[in-house]
Amino acid sequence: MAVIALTIKRTITPNIRSCRTSEDAWNTLQAMFGGRNAARIEFLKKQLDKIQMDEGDDIVEHLTKIRDLKEQLLSIDEVIPEKDLVSKTLNSLPPSYLTFQTSLTLSLRANPDPLHFEELVALLLQEDQSRKNKSLQVDGMDHALVVQNKNRGKESAHHSKSSAGQSSEKSKAKEESANFVQDSYAFVC
Repeated sequence: MAVIALTIKRTITPNIRSCRTSEDAWNTLQAMFGGRNAARIEFLKKQLDKIQMDEGDDIVEHLTKIRDLKEQLLSIDEVIPEKDLVSKTLNSLPPSYLTFQTSLTLSLRANPDPLHFEELVALLLQEDQSRKNKSLQVDGMDHALVVQNKNRGKESAHHSKSSAGQSSEKSKAKEESANFVQDSYAFVC
């Protein structure tokens, strides 16, 4: 009995304080937390129904939450049919996955074999990786454009400086030429 009391939270201890044996304490705890009571089953099913992935959330974390709920239900002998689990998972995805959902739904209609949850997980992980790769490519292209534009700016500045240098040399030459003409004119007169 002492081992059980030491391993549970203090807030739960009052629930087993009146138990005389460790078996009584265990049965009480099992009825509270591990039993197959209808309220627990409904709670877990509602959690599964309500689960929603927000834009920007990690797909792995989202799928882990769904898998955890599925496992909790299995641990109390409540089986969620694969078809329902696949449907709930697809419906829990954010709007950015609409194209993925649509194409998958269309391909499922053409395929007589049902899609299993673990197959959907694999497809979603592939989709996530594909999105990350595209994002890296776009970021890389943006970076390349920025570098290219910066280099163009340097080339323009260099060109402008050399042009400015050439312009000042030309105007200096024109000025000297004009002075020479004036001096020559003054000398002739």
